[in-house]
Amino acid sequence: MIDKSTNHTTLVYVACPYTHADYRVRTQRATIASAYAVHVWVEEGLAAYSPLTHHHGLVTVNYAWSLAWKKDQRVAAFDRAILRTCNSLRVLQLPDWENSSGVGRAIDEAIRLGMPIAYVDQHQLSGPSYRSVGSLSDFSQPAKQDSTVIATAEPMS
Repeated sequence: MIDKSTNHTTLVYVACPYTHADYRVRTQRATIASAYAVHVWVEEGLAAYSPLTHHHGLVTVNYAWSLAWKKDQRVAAFDRAILRTCNSLRVLQLPDWENSSGVGRAIDEAIRLGMPIAYVDQHQLSGPSYRSVGSLSDFSQPAKQDSTVIATAEPMS
């Protein structure tokens, strides 16, 4: 995790598609990204940052913001700032990853920075870290209704 020659932490940025009409798919994608980040920490001994792990937690506690977060330029700027501190980018190739605007921005920025990029096939995402994730095919059928809200935060006064 820490390069003793430079005393710097090796940090891996984990990019993964998120947006989907079905809340269950979004939740599963965030869970997969989180499980992969844990894999990087535990199995590889490197630090990992997953924007999905961070952002999904925020949008699940504030439904109103969950409708607007994707258009909030601060989110993209925050992700870009974190990516610039990383040493490498890992792209989780879940369904529709090629069409993800967030993944595309991360790849473009990593290329601009000359950062190494590794593409992780969805079939590599298995093992002890992924036991609670379930199969990617679990949500092949559309949900009857996408109105699940885990919690709604009240504005702080």
